[in-house]
Amino acid sequence: MQYKILINAGWWLLSLLLLVACAGTRAPVDDSDLRLQAASKAFGGRYDYLIVTADGLWADQAAVEMSRVIGPNQLSRDLASRLLQAAAHPVRILVSGHNRQKTLQVIRDAFSFTQGQRLTQLEFLFLGNPDDAQKLRPLVEAVGGRFRFAAF
Repeated sequence: MQYKILINAGWWLLSLLLLVACAGTRAPVDDSDLRLQAASKAFGGRYDYLIVTADGLWADQAAVEMSRVIGPNQLSRDLASRLLQAAAHPVRILVSGHNRQKTLQVIRDAFSFTQGQRLTQLEFLFLGNPDDAQKLRPLVEAVGGRFRFAAF
């Protein structure tokens, strides 16, 4: 019983420290409009999109770590629900983000919900770093989707 109390107290302390650290950081400049313009040139046509916003270096790192410890966050779950729609009808979705690590984690977590699914009507558009694209391509292709990439 005391062991469980110590573990819970540790989680509360960690959460408090992360909250304090996050409060002292500033979010980077929002370049979402530039990303959407670049995506329009690269991919053309109509698509849904998700821009994973940054909340500052410490806050983004905390979000990534919390996702690894307690599981996917709501943003990942929302993206997963969009991806899973490709089992029934075409889904063309662009994903990009201000913080590479956070964006990758959101996408990986979203695809964790698609295991065993065939999403052959998925066209996943990624605007970001080429190294990240190489990590994401197998996730999309594993479910039968089409992966497209443009550097940003």
